[in-house]
Amino acid sequence: MTEFDRLRAVAAGQLGSFTKAQAKAAGLSDRELRSGVHSRLLDRAGVRTYTSGLMPRTLLGELTALVLDVGEPCWVSGPTGAALHPFDGYRLARPFHLMVLRGRFLDRVGAVIHTTQDLPAIDRETSHGLPVLSPTRTLIDLAGSTKPSALTAALDGAIRDGLTDEDHLLRRIFELRGRGRYGLPKLVDVISG
Repeated sequence: MTEFDRLRAVAAGQLGSFTKAQAKAAGLSDRELRSGVHSRLLDRAGVRTYTSGLMPRTLLGELTALVLDVGEPCWVSGPTGAALHPFDGYRLARPFHLMVLRGRFLDRVGAVIHTTQDLPAIDRETSHGLPVLSPTRTLIDLAGSTKPSALTAALDGAIRDGLTDEDHLLRRIFELRGRGRYGLPKLVDVISG
């Protein structure tokens, strides 16, 4: 198996995206990466991420490249996370929303980077192979910036699809209250309504 075969196998599981570190681990040199970009077989997707120039571009592929570029720990959040779950009324669109731990200073074109002090395991999961906030935590975070009608549609769909339930949601609201989440009263009203 050649280094390009090894890299292709890694990139195939990441919708055609790979990091510079993954390319190095597969045996490619900086010169070979530059040559791939020059010949348009590769595209530079971010600070340390590449995509195959031969793969069709999709929003999910772009999001995957962004998550790889930002690196761990990071989670898809906000309306982008709502689209991945998928909540009623949400579709994958730019700008993509990501959450990182406070203290990381990141800026990426086409992304809104949110921070959090801590993200317990109960608030994390995987969707489409990407780290994402749980449906419950996504609803809690959406409450601060979403109109009540959109929040109601998302909540109703999440409960209908078995992604969360009222009891679990109310417990997480109680545990997270008082931590700068100004939309919690709106979410409690939507649950009660």
